[in-house]
Parts: sequence; C-alpha cells; structure tokens
Amino acid sequence: MLHENIRNIAIIAHVDHGKTSLVDTLLRETTSLSRQECNGELLLDSNDQERERGITILSKVTAVNWKEHRINIIDTPGHADFSGEVERVIDMADAALIVVDAVEGPMPQTRFVAQKAIQNGLKILIAVNKVDRKEADPQRALDAVYDLLIQLGASTEQLDFEAVFCSARQQFSYDAFGSFDDQLGMAPLLDMMINKVSAPQLRDGNEPVVQVHQLDYSPYLGLIGVGRILSGEFHKGQKVVLKRKGCVDKSGVIRELFHSEGLSRVNISTGLPGDIIAFCGIENISISDVITTKGSDVELSQLKVDLPSVSVQFSVNDSPFAGKEGAVLQSKALAERLHMEATYDAALRVKDAQDGINIEVIGRGELHLGVLIENMRREGKEFCISRPKVLNDASIPDGQEPYDKCFINCESEYLGAVINELGAREANLLSSERLDNGQNELIFRGSKRGFLGLRHAINNLSGGTASLHTEEDGFDKKCGAKVGQRKETVMVSNGTGKALNHSLAHLQDRGRMMIKHGEQVFAGQIIGTANSPSDLWVNCRQGKQLARVWRTTADKHYAMKATFSMSLEQAMSWINDDELIEVTPQNIRLKKKALIAS
Repeated sequence: MLHENIRNIAIIAHVDHGKTSLVDTLLRETTSLSRQECNGELLLDSNDQERERGITILSKVTAVNWKEHRINIIDTPGHADFSGEVERVIDMADAALIVVDAVEGPMPQTRFVAQKAIQNGLKILIAVNKVDRKEADPQRALDAVYDLLIQLGASTEQLDFEAVFCSARQQFSYDAFGSFDDQLGMAPLLDMMINKVSAPQLRDGNEPVVQVHQLDYSPYLGLIGVGRILSGEFHKGQKVVLKRKGCVDKSGVIRELFHSEGLSRVNISTGLPGDIIAFCGIENISISDVITTKGSDVELSQLKVDLPSVSVQFSVNDSPFAGKEGAVLQSKALAERLHMEATYDAALRVKDAQDGINIEVIGRGELHLGVLIENMRREGKEFCISRPKVLNDASIPDGQEPYDKCFINCESEYLGAVINELGAREANLLSSERLDNGQNELIFRGSKRGFLGLRHAINNLSGGTASLHTEEDGFDKKCGAKVGQRKETVMVSNGTGKALNHSLAHLQDRGRMMIKHGEQVFAGQIIGTANSPSDLWVNCRQGKQLARVWRTTADKHYAMKATFSMSLEQAMSWINDDELIEVTPQNIRLKKKALIAS
C-alpha cells in the first residue's frame, strides 16, 4: 500500500453520543472482523472499567480497509481527566471526526477534545448520529457544531467542514445530498474519510523516524511503543537508535513490528511512512522518545501534555484486617507498581515517600486517579489512600489557587438544587441558558478544590440525569478553608469485633449507619454519620445481656433502618483530611488516620 492511501483520523464525541458504537459499525461494515468477533456489543470498549462506566478511558487505534485505502481510527477519551491520553494520540491524526447526537447537539464534553483538535490544526469532519430517533433535528445539531467551532477559535479551513448524517445502531449514513431512505450503509461516511482527508504529511528526507506516543506492555514481548512513522520505512530486525532529550543515544533492534487490522495487532515486515505502528525490542522506551537510525540528527519537540493537578497519598494498609482480603503491598512494592503506571500514563506523576510512609500520586482528577485505584484493587492488592487535594506549586501566585469552569446540563426541576449545591461550594453562576432539547445549561466558575466530589453530588441531586464537564480557567483568590470539606461528623468504632444489632439499634438514632449486623469492624473504622457537633467513638459490638431465666415479655424486636454505602470515587470526595480509605479486593472501608481515640 502506498503512503497516499493512508488516512489517520481521531474520533471525538460526548459520552453517549455513539462514538464507540459508530466505530464498531465501521468495523463490521468493512468486514474487518470475523463472525465470532462480532458477537459483542461495544467491541472497542474492551477494558472492564470502560464497559462498566460507559466511557472511553484508554485511547485505542483500530484500522479499517476501504476502497484500497487504510483508515487508522484513533478512539479518544472525552473526559478531561484523561487529557494525557487525548493530547498524545491526537498528534498522530491528520483529521478529527466529531460525532454529535442529532437530538442533543454538541455537549460540554465535546468542547475539550474538539479544542485540542483545533489547536493541532486538524481537518474537521462531522458525523451527526442517531438521526433515526423521533426527536432528531440533524440540521439544528449541525448548526450548533458550527457555533461551537467558532467559539473555540477554528480557522476558516476548519469551519469549511464536511458532514454526514448517520445512525450507528441502524447502520446507515447519507451526505447532505442524500436522504434517510438511500440505504447506502456506512459507505458515505467511509467515502468522506478517504476523499476529504489528505494523506499524512511527512518529514523531508527518507531516514526512518517515529516518535513514541503511547506505551503498552505484553508479558511475552515486554514494553511496546506506538507511534506514527514520520518519514522513511521501518523493518523487522532493523538496527535503530533511541534519542531522548538530554540523554545519550541508545542502540536497539526492532524485534517485532505490528500495525492494526480491525481490533487486532498483526505482524508486519515493513512499516510504511504515515502509518501508525507498534514495535518492541528496545529497552526502557518512554513517551516522546524518537526512534531512528544511526547517524541521524533528527530532533523533535516533546509531546505537550497538560500538567496533573490533583494528588492522593498512597500508603501501606495498617489496619487490623490487613492481609485478610488481598495482598498487602509494602512501601517498596507499592512505589514500584505506581511508577510502572506512570511509565504508560504521561499525565500521571509519582513522588516517592519523603516520610517513608506516604507516596504521592498526582493525576488530572478524581476519575483519573479512581481508575488507577480500581485497577490495582482488581489486581488483588490492599493499600490505603487519602482525600484528594488540589496541587499547589510555585507557579501559582500568592493568595490564589486554581479555578475551573463547570458546565452542567440538567432538567428544569433540578435547577434549584444544582444552584444551591454550587453556591455552597462558593462557585459563581456565569450564565444559564434554556437549550433546544429542553435541558438547561448552567456555567459556573469556582475553585478546583471546591469542585472535588461535585460529579457525584450532581448525579445524586438529579437522579443521574444531569451531565457535568469542567475546564481549567486560570487562578483566582483562595476560597474559604472549609470549601469542599464534609460538614457531617461521623461515628467511629472504639474496638475490633463483630457488629451486633443490639448496639446498632441504639446507635441508629444518633446518625446513619454504614454497617450491618454481623460485619467485622476494627478500632478506628468509620461506621456511620453522626448528628453531633463532633465525632463519636462508639461501641457497636455489645450484645444483649442474657439472664438466667428466659422471659418472652422482655424480648425486643429491633427495627433496623437502611444503611448506606459509597463507591470509591464518592468515598474519595467524602472523607476529611484526618481520614483514610482502606482499599481491598472485597471492600472499601473508611477509617481515621489515628485508629485510637485521642
């Protein structure tokens, strides 16, 4: 295949607008998959957490063949917490396909990745999806995209975009001159990709050059680098040189060479210029490394990634139940696991323990860190984490802190509750607009610290119907010290043992319980909220005193109230600075840092 027949396209969308479904449909349309592979629903969401959360977390490169052209499709995360993934992989693309719901139009989450595409000068394509829905208004959605691109500073060339209308579920598409009834399958969309997007631009010269944009790992092959060939060709078994800024060149050999075919990586003998390849055999490669041949003087700029801004302290699990439900990681093993994660994730930073206890991990947000914590939990590991904190570094002016803009779309009946919640976090309402789809778009500005835990609060207030997206918005004066902190006090177990109904029945009138009869608790574990002005250390393990004579009139039936529980991300934003979360494969427990009352 010639370089002129390669297309590299990033795909962008708000959550639930059908991005992953659309790529799945393209994979099926081009018969890149076997019949067995087509049995699943969302084929690209192969990660367990992606399927459970319904979002794209890891960027993936897949490829389809259409009319003697090879189309590399780069599936990008839409959430700002995964901006590190977006910024690295979007640099491999020559065009961006923005997928928009024909009913809702562009939503806040579309803004972030679309802005990155515009800043990189990518060609813009539009796919208006879900046109088969009864409430669909494709032209209105298209006009809204045009307005959004103007707001984001798109160039004249980018505003002169091509568009198709489609339904990923019904597997059809048509262009501006077609109609709903043309029955052309996905051909109009695929034709737009090959006819309206240019072949990849190459560097001058024929020397082979590739920059590492992603890292992967295989237990059989070791570290795998992924990147787009900027010039020349690479061959299996070829001797190469790794160039890293500020370091001495290192020699290596490309042992294996791959590119994507459908959902799989297939072995190839030669990587063509402009294609996206994966390779292994070179030790200790890192993001932004340049792979070329000996004698080359090529220099490429480092890949730009927004700096992480939210930190969490990881520590060894020191509770009385340590090791009962998983493998306890000691400080050295915990640090090694976290450093390995930072190798693959350019938006993650790890600082070794200065006090020999706490390892600081800095990420883009609660969701970013929550995915890492959940992955480690599913690996069977036990550890503790602290409340997330917004990072304060030397670049922040004195007396100021980072601020965000928050975009919330919600139904009218939840407006009051949402505004009250943001007011309590000292955020300012910038605008409120009634959208054509019947929802209301609210834009707030407030401290990043005040927005920690906001996503779960808004989900609870709106019954899960509202959507929320945040963007960084510079610095401003510091808000109150208590902004974002929990106002409720808690009940804490004063001993270790089994919780019993006799005690819980008397305690439930003093707050809301998080535990049930028969659960094992330890001293210092948080077992519920309290209605008192300060935390209560209580005994939940005391049973009924038995007498020598059984008297039925003295027996009492305990009417127990419902308990409540939290997800990992909810717990991260709920705990206070003097508390920790104990994470095990089976449970998430909350506890005081000091396990004994002072």
